[in-house]
Amino acid sequence: MARTREDFSEYLFDYFLPRWQKHSQDADGAFQYFLNPDWSRADNPDLRLRVQARQTYVLAKAVSLGAENGLGDAALLGSEYMLKKFGDAEHGGFHLRLTPEGEPLDSNKDLYEHAFVLLACSAVHEATGDVRAKATADRICELLDS
Repeated sequence: MARTREDFSEYLFDYFLPRWQKHSQDADGAFQYFLNPDWSRADNPDLRLRVQARQTYVLAKAVSLGAENGLGDAALLGSEYMLKKFGDAEHGGFHLRLTPEGEPLDSNKDLYEHAFVLLACSAVHEATGDVRAKATADRICELLDS
């Protein structure tokens, strides 16, 4: 049976993304980077900036494309966690990894990782109008220019 764009959108927006978000994002907004095949949480020894940014981006972009099911709230929660916990208030930019408790584990800075934060912030701003995400995107651009 041929699938239409609407079939894929319905599957993605109404089934897959809400389920993925439910199992991978905790109540604080942190995303786990690995789940078991049965959707249960696997042992994740740390939290990773790229995962946080990428999953926040995906949820926000889905909202911009018409998804509902609370995905906008989940994207905002993911963005807030990323900005609060991964943000390096002392040196600027973002920590690469955190302990499961949210403490910095790797404070190195990486251009590739920051590009994902920029994408996430722009998508969150587009989907929700969140001004904090826009301000962060502007700060990242300034950081990259310097």
